[in-house]
Amino acid sequence: MTRGGPRQSDEPEREDASRLLETLPFAAYALRQAQAVESRLLATLKRKLDDMTPAGGSAPLPLRGEDPGDAEREPGAILAQLLDRSLEQREEAAERQLLLRVVDQLGCDEARILAALSDGQAAAACQVGAASRVGLTAVPVLRYASRVGVEAGVMLRAQVPAYIGHLLALGLIETAPEDREQAEAYDMLMSDEAVREAVRHIQQELKLQVRISRFSLQLSGLGRRLWECGDAARS
Repeated sequence: MTRGGPRQSDEPEREDASRLLETLPFAAYALRQAQAVESRLLATLKRKLDDMTPAGGSAPLPLRGEDPGDAEREPGAILAQLLDRSLEQREEAAERQLLLRVVDQLGCDEARILAALSDGQAAAACQVGAASRVGLTAVPVLRYASRVGVEAGVMLRAQVPAYIGHLLALGLIETAPEDREQAEAYDMLMSDEAVREAVRHIQQELKLQVRISRFSLQLSGLGRRLWECGDAARS
């Protein structure tokens, strides 16, 4: 670092060095070649930038980690369009839009579970939790255990709790109190491999008390409406 005064510009020194290089035959040739390469690189870069820029304005650049297709979409403009459309939208169109948005998020296994619940019969389900010996509340270790996936013939049986959680989040199914008329179904559920593994984990590894909460699963109003649309499409 230079002390005792302001830093001097390096430009005069660079100009002197360039003039010196031009007096040397080989160095002058090398300098001209480097300048030519630099010019070609700049020209190529300019062409690429021009290709990215639409006529009449600059192209929006995607944010880091953003889908390039979203760069031209403005959330505020989309919201304004939705509000404009809502002024003329009828109930049937609004329902269809909702059902389309929901069904687009379903997988084949989840559709099978909806089919299994479509007859109106609730499915036995439970939650396995861990609690201390004096604790009144339990921490869930296994949520949404149910044999409805097995009965529906899903491909990924281990994912049934996740499927049920997703269907609940979409509002297509809902929980209800334990169906005491299905005592046999609950007994079978207690012998399910996932339930037994959760109980073993709590007792042998966590050394805690097991708390099992029984409930049932059924189609929600939205789920029944979606299934009715499916019936109409299949008939």
